Amino acid sequence: MRVVSLVTIVVLAGCGSSSSPSGSSGSSSGAPPGDGGSLADTGAVDGGASCSTLVAPETGQVAPQKNTGTMPVPSGGALADGTYVLTQDDVYSSGFGAGSSASQVLRITGNKLEDALYAGEPRVHSTTVYTATTTGTTLHRACVCAQGPFACRDDSTSTSPPLEYSLQGGTLMLFGGQEVQTYVRQ
Repeated sequence: MRVVSLVTIVVLAGCGSSSSPSGSSGSSSGAPPGDGGSLADTGAVDGGASCSTLVAPETGQVAPQKNTGTMPVPSGGALADGTYVLTQDDVYSSGFGAGSSASQVLRITGNKLEDALYAGEPRVHSTTVYTATTTGTTLHRACVCAQGPFACRDDSTSTSPPLEYSLQGGTLMLFGGQEVQTYVRQ
């Protein structure tokens, strides 16, 4: 499922299963690219209400759009504390099919990445918290906790697949396969 969860700058420990909903690569759920196309993947509920207080709005949903232009190249950058809202979801693939819209909010505080998502059919809220580190243009996420059906994709090592990223000014771009999700700092 797509929802990188920056969102996949978004991920933390003891999370759910490694299965992901349909629309995985290409983030047809509006989720950040990454864990099978998303930062937030289907998994078991962990962490309960204390996992995070971050909530994605039920309005302002973004639908994935086919982009026939040249895919940007990740440039990395210093992660800056703040709250980032998903504003664009571009898929650079000839095999792109219409995807489901979603709203997503990422909050970065030091090396903590929180990912709140409102997506799915029927629509539901989900939150995942990660410990985030960077190396060059790569964002590494380790799941700390998750709540809701789109919990972080995880395995016995509690690690989610890394994402490529760019952070310039107040714009964060997460790259997963042929998908680029753009978030703007609020």
